[in-house]
Amino acid sequence: MKRTLTALTTALALSACATVPDAPSRGTLPSGPPIVIHNDEGGDVIKYSQAVMAREASGRRVEISGYCHSACLMNLGSPNVCIRPGTIFRTHTTVRPDGTVVEQTAGAAHRTLIAFHMPPALGEWYLTLRAGPTIYHASTERMVEYGARICDD
Repeated sequence: MKRTLTALTTALALSACATVPDAPSRGTLPSGPPIVIHNDEGGDVIKYSQAVMAREASGRRVEISGYCHSACLMNLGSPNVCIRPGTIFRTHTTVRPDGTVVEQTAGAAHRTLIAFHMPPALGEWYLTLRAGPTIYHASTERMVEYGARICDD
């Protein structure tokens, strides 16, 4: 329990370090076309967290299509994000680019930060994954079951 609270505190502290633009005022519609995320490999968890928060603060619709791997799944918890039918999702627990597992404490903080940005049901599932380089695959339909939203044209 103490380790989980420490990981959560660390993850939220790391997330709080992000500089995010102010959200649009209530009653105003965000300008500009949707932000399209297509065939996204994911990336550095901290940088990705900052990008997710910036896109959310923009208020613009964000559409995910093609494939969405790893940290890309952090987008799914934002209220302005939707997924296109046929999008393929893949994720793994926290591993380095060379495939070695991140140390348990650092890995737990990163995993908690990732789960924080996901819809609750998806985040809960993600936190049950065993540490290691195993790749987990999911369809659009499965992500909808976990709380993601389909784009309504």
